[in-house]
Amino acid sequence: MAGLIGSGGSKNGQATLSTYFRPPLVTPAMATPFAKETIPESKTVTEDGTGDLLGGLLAKAVLFFDSKGRAMAAHCEVDRLRAWTSSLLHKPLRLLPTPLREILEQSLSGGEALQREITIPSSSGVLELYHASSTPAHAANGDICGATVSIYDLTPVRELDQNLSQLVRLASIGTLSAGIAHEIKNAMVAVNTFIDILVNKHGDSELAPIVLREIRRIDNIVAQMLRVSGPRRAAFETVPIHELLEHALSVAQHRLAGSHIVLERRLEADPDLVLGDSSQLEQAFVNLLFNAIEAMGNHGKLTVTSELTRRDDNTPIIRLTVKDTGSGIPPECLDRLFEPFFTTKTTGHGLGLVITQRIVLDHRGTIGVQSWPGEGTAFTVDIPSAARQP
Repeated sequence: MAGLIGSGGSKNGQATLSTYFRPPLVTPAMATPFAKETIPESKTVTEDGTGDLLGGLLAKAVLFFDSKGRAMAAHCEVDRLRAWTSSLLHKPLRLLPTPLREILEQSLSGGEALQREITIPSSSGVLELYHASSTPAHAANGDICGATVSIYDLTPVRELDQNLSQLVRLASIGTLSAGIAHEIKNAMVAVNTFIDILVNKHGDSELAPIVLREIRRIDNIVAQMLRVSGPRRAAFETVPIHELLEHALSVAQHRLAGSHIVLERRLEADPDLVLGDSSQLEQAFVNLLFNAIEAMGNHGKLTVTSELTRRDDNTPIIRLTVKDTGSGIPPECLDRLFEPFFTTKTTGHGLGLVITQRIVLDHRGTIGVQSWPGEGTAFTVDIPSAARQP
């Protein structure tokens, strides 16, 4: 319909046929250029030549029906609707899909503009929801000679609404977390003091340095939460990544105790220096280790490796891999692993991997995942090396 629809006068509050179509076009011959093989592709464009945001969100298909309800012409901006729209051309009214037939019949018989939501089958047979509006067209003598039906694709709008809802949830959680962090930090003053006393009395205990380090890490995490609404302050320094991995493994060790999980470590990156925040990186490694352990239950093999390699652009990186022999991740879930609140665990909250990804990205790194259902999962983290390269 591009080029056929224009603006003009009206009769009795409704657009006349001459407003929308030139008389020579309202003939059976007009259908020829719009055979289903030639329905043109289209894009809404603004006056300055850029894509129109609203038009893009409300992409549509437009069909013109004659007074008998036969589709004589069509224009489609929605790829997945193009075949469906083409299939309607020249069909008698009785063969049209029920939702479309009902709205068209009311417009042609009652002369009223109508709108409602209708379902249209996708190429895979799944019913999708669209918004349809039908406007009767009048000839110069006032008789109804057809109707224009516009079908709007609301899928992008619904997706945008879901994303906005998620952002609101995240903002609310951020505000709540800041309040909780403030209270925790106050309580940590007494906890820190007590832990210091215990460590001094039991300095020879194997757990003493681990507990002390973890308390300090919790304190740092709480401090980061309190700074979340303020400007970021980089606290990066050159750190040995193997040392951070060993600390993370010490934290995860108590979850391995009593299980039949075998730990294999091959830390071969040399040198192993990166520029980063040691507390944040350790938190990311702990999250990956805990995920791997939980995926295996009481049996399996946990493999942690590091190597010095290069990206495609020859940038030196340290590649860390955490691999388990658990049940694996379903293929349909892989693309959603880093979405907030998405989890495959019955008791999970879907934030661990989101936090891990954010930390890795803040360190100019990348994180990827491979999974083999029934065999296991491997997470790979690439972080730029901070060491001088030969």
